[in-house]
Amino acid sequence: SEGEASEPVPVDLTIYSVVSRVICAPRGVLIDGATGAVKNFHRGEKGAEDDSNLQDPSFTVKQGTIIEFKTLYEGIWYDDASGSMGTAIALFLQDENGEWHRIDEDVYRSDTLEGSHIKWGTAKVTFNGIRKGTYTLRLEVGSYVNGTEMSEPLFDRDNIVFTITVE
Repeated sequence: SEGEASEPVPVDLTIYSVVSRVICAPRGVLIDGATGAVKNFHRGEKGAEDDSNLQDPSFTVKQGTIIEFKTLYEGIWYDDASGSMGTAIALFLQDENGEWHRIDEDVYRSDTLEGSHIKWGTAKVTFNGIRKGTYTLRLEVGSYVNGTEMSEPLFDRDNIVFTITVE
């Protein structure tokens, strides 16, 4: 209170916001140690078995926006089931030469469980919209079910290519 007042110092502040998008809701089930199923249910899917009917998630955001892409996994183990399940998501950025570079990845996997259980998990990746421009991105989503008596795990894998414009 007895000191001298200082002059204000100009500072450029960037206000960040987060936009969250659920890309798919994978589901896995184990009936027993040898029988199960897995499916990535994409947001915007129109019931087709291929990726041609997936909604294009391309969109525009303001500079300083952080975009979070998520998978929301649900796994169900029936009474005689034993095994593990999980999902993974990876985000790739395409450079000016058309080459893809992984910029983020995340994995959710359960423990090996026996008997009846329901487990939920989330895997998420982020894109930081710090610099203005248009970016081509690719999301890879892979989910699996691995029964203890299966010779190979069951997989469902999908790719979604889209653009984000940061302005």
